[in-house]
Amino acid sequence: MVDVEELARKLGDPDPQTRIGAAKALMDVAVHKGDINAAIPALAKALSDNDAAVVWYAAQAFDKTAIHAIRKKSRDAALSALTEALSQRVAVWDVLGALVDAASHGTDISVAIPALVRTPPSVKYADFQWIAGGALADAVINEESRGAALPALAKALSDPVKNVRSNAVVALREAIRKCPSVEPLDATQAELRESYGALRNGCRYGKEEEFAGIGLEFSNLMNEIARKRNALAAKRDIMLDDKPKPPKRGQVYQEMRRVRNG
Repeated sequence: MVDVEELARKLGDPDPQTRIGAAKALMDVAVHKGDINAAIPALAKALSDNDAAVVWYAAQAFDKTAIHAIRKKSRDAALSALTEALSQRVAVWDVLGALVDAASHGTDISVAIPALVRTPPSVKYADFQWIAGGALADAVINEESRGAALPALAKALSDPVKNVRSNAVVALREAIRKCPSVEPLDATQAELRESYGALRNGCRYGKEEEFAGIGLEFSNLMNEIARKRNALAAKRDIMLDDKPKPPKRGQVYQEMRRVRNG
């Protein structure tokens, strides 16, 4: 049987080969759905190791671990470490995969939202945008992380960096598409209106063209919210129509007569 606590201690060994071996062993445990709760804090530290192999194996271990299912204290440490590691060039996809899995299971990933909006260096932009956008969309839908996700995304819509603006648009569109009810839509709409109002009030002379482009994105998102709201309303009406209707009073009386008269 693998001694997870011993492997966790070895992650702090001065010898890089020992750390690599421990990280790889923990990754193997995670791959086979073993319990690595005891090693989560050590693995979190290993994500900032100066040896790329240690970082890669540690990130793999997190990617194969159900972060949403581990103890809260360990989960918070893991999310903070993964967020910090997202800006590194090593194992970005494994780190991102762990965050996406956590978000898809309703885990509050508020701490990671600012990092998810910005594409790390040396990473294929379109792929990162698509994957991170899914995690951000789940963060909007999740009531626990919505309070952090919506202001960050609304603010990112007016970011001077084009890629950041684009990431925010993709994430918000995906959130609108996936919304299962009107509550997240209402919150998104209110946040966009507030952000747009603040942006309009702060618009400086000579920036009208730039503001118009950003305003168009806000308008498009508002239209998508309206369409989604209509779709949800139509779905609700269909579900109500499918429910059995109570008989009319006359029908009840006629049925009673039929039964009585045999």
